[in-house]
Amino acid sequence: GGHVWSHTTTAVCAAGPPHAAVNLPARPVLLAPISPAFALYAERPAPMIPCASCDRTFKNNYLLSKHRRRMHNATERKHKCEACGRAYHLHEDLLAHAKACQREYHCGECDFRARQKVTIRRHCKRAQHDESEVKVVKPSAES
Repeated sequence: GGHVWSHTTTAVCAAGPPHAAVNLPARPVLLAPISPAFALYAERPAPMIPCASCDRTFKNNYLLSKHRRRMHNATERKHKCEACGRAYHLHEDLLAHAKACQREYHCGECDFRARQKVTIRRHCKRAQHDESEVKVVKPSAES
């Protein structure tokens, strides 16, 4: 039958006390046996639920429903941003947008601007600009 395993060992930290003992992964240690029926269940992949409107599949009905509302909903987008007027089907999408809508990242070495931190970081890496020169500002009215 299958077994439940734990991985733990103790190592000495170079910094010394108070961080001298640190748990690190090591060889497996048997904690408790599991039944053969559970082992078969755990190895079986979860059935995927297909979207009727596209080729995507989902682990459960909640994720499928969220996808359908976000991607295939023909109704009005009722969650509107008060700052810029963009609208979304899902409230959580509006919340994610609101974070980006309230600020803008300006590259300190050129005129590049971005609403998302990941975008300005990618720009700095590709252009070999100093990321510490990036300024975070509220977006101007004309942008």
